[in-house]
Amino acid sequence: MDLLTDFLFHIFLGWAGFIVTLQAEFFSIEQILGFVITVLAFYRSAIFVHELAHLKKGTFRFFRLVWNLICGIPMMIPPLCMMVYNDHHKRDIYGTHLMGNIFHLPRKSPLK
Repeated sequence: MDLLTDFLFHIFLGWAGFIVTLQAEFFSIEQILGFVITVLAFYRSAIFVHELAHLKKGTFRFFRLVWNLICGIPMMIPPLCMMVYNDHHKRDIYGTHLMGNIFHLPRKSPLK
């Protein structure tokens, strides 16, 4: 299954499950099953932001646009969240104060 087909299948499954969940009777089997399907499908759809972070800049423009319109914007997951993600692949930045997605807390040495 290619990237776009995989994403479209899961995002539409998530939205369909969401509609079923909203329309089902409270705490019925249909609502619980719809909820579980919705959560898993939306999780799978949202995790494509990780793939977008690894793709070469300027590639997969159509996929990026589709992802943002039907997943990123409604789920409030802007691709900007992943801009600092690639820093974990750089040896001179990973685990240092230069890494933008880590909040460094001062810590005491257990030996002192």
